[in-house]
Amino acid sequence: MISLVKKTIFYLYLSLAFLTPLVFSSNTAELYEFPKMFFVYFIGTTIAFLFLILALFGKAQKLKRPPIFVLAYLGFIIVSFLFSSHHYTSLWGYYSRFNGGLVSYLVFFVLYYVAFNFFDGDKIETLKDVFCLSLVPVSLYGLFQISETARIFSTLGQPNWLAAYLLTLIPI
Repeated sequence: MISLVKKTIFYLYLSLAFLTPLVFSSNTAELYEFPKMFFVYFIGTTIAFLFLILALFGKAQKLKRPPIFVLAYLGFIIVSFLFSSHHYTSLWGYYSRFNGGLVSYLVFFVLYYVAFNFFDGDKIETLKDVFCLSLVPVSLYGLFQISETARIFSTLGQPNWLAAYLLTLIPI
């Protein structure tokens, strides 16, 4: 049972790495970021739930505490939310994207914390490979846009985001 939960967590991270750049929908006003964030929220919450099951019912594994600067950053985000003049935006983020608010930072922190306690060198290498594999469909989709649009943005919604994604992964 425990090994199945561990494998599921790992495969969810792999799906997050490969599928997130590819997720988009024409059913919303925000075609790209909004669906991606719902996908990240869903997968992140599932990973958190499975990690809690693993922590409660698995072998007693000592959990590592994240570095103090990560905890301090999360603390500042929470304080910022508490003193915000517009709690809805501070909780959910920019209204058409649901990113940049407390919820997204909490999901990102959970994903970081689980990976920090769960991944070893081999899993990190596999995750890097899957990230790089995701470059193939993203790049191909962008190449097909050359004749259709003046700006190539692939599945990321904006040329700058595509460039940041490519420049982040190319050195890996």
